[in-house]
Amino acid sequence: MTSQIRIEIVGRDAFWRGAVIVEWEHQHPEQKLIEETSGAYLIEVDWLEDLKCIAGDCFSRIVVLRRIPAGVYGSAGFCHLDATARRDHVDERQSQASYLLRHICAPGI
Repeated sequence: MTSQIRIEIVGRDAFWRGAVIVEWEHQHPEQKLIEETSGAYLIEVDWLEDLKCIAGDCFSRIVVLRRIPAGVYGSAGFCHLDATARRDHVDERQSQASYLLRHICAPGI
């Protein structure tokens, strides 16, 4: 068994994000994306390149999330590895999410 990673589908809007899922299910019916409550998906690492190709065809992209260890500003969570996605998701308010993105995931951005 291969290892699993968490990803997020970033698209123009909900329609295109949904299109990625529909196209994935059509092309790979035996490979199920596991949706988490956060909106992220759990996938096999071997599927990543195929999923990125499908996302590109649907005006979307796949962002791999990395785990933030427990004890770092609260409980464990995930943040984007993709620098563009980090900047896109920074909440301008001084919230926990923006703190994590600015200081843990993207120092200096």
